[in-house]
Amino acid sequence: MPKTKLVVSAIFIFALLLGQMSFSQDAPKTQTATDFTARDLNGGKVQLKKLLENGPVLIDFWALWCVPCLKELPKIQELRMRYKDRGLIVLAINEDAANDQSKVKPFIKQKKFDFVVVVDEDKDLMNRFKVVNLPTTILLDKAGSMIYSHSGYKPGDEAELSKHLETLFVENKR
Repeated sequence: MPKTKLVVSAIFIFALLLGQMSFSQDAPKTQTATDFTARDLNGGKVQLKKLLENGPVLIDFWALWCVPCLKELPKIQELRMRYKDRGLIVLAINEDAANDQSKVKPFIKQKKFDFVVVVDEDKDLMNRFKVVNLPTTILLDKAGSMIYSHSGYKPGDEAELSKHLETLFVENKR
């Protein structure tokens, strides 16, 4: 019986630690994203530096196989529509394997998502941003400073992100 309690306790502690990694975390403003160039769904090049010239950038790492990602993407689209006139750019970074990437463009078109989608073929961007779980959402201000990051998705997470966006746009008016 004591061994069972020990195993259950160890599993519980591991689950707590794992859970902490997937909860929302405010990123310190001192973290600045390094510039990168990636290929979009039409084969064109997208450069982070150029996107930031137009306003803050919301980066969302996702994949077609990721059920929480598929639930989050419509909410990301809603945020894009709400804040696009204020300069928000949404950059969705797809993490599907090479053999599944042909399904990404039809999916985006069918869902009528109109944000920028790039393919992270070699997982370089995922590694660069130290993304462990999907979905992961990162908000960069116009200077490229990371002001918010969140891993995972549950309904209502978009409200927290919206608060950070509102704060960001209020700060930019000053």
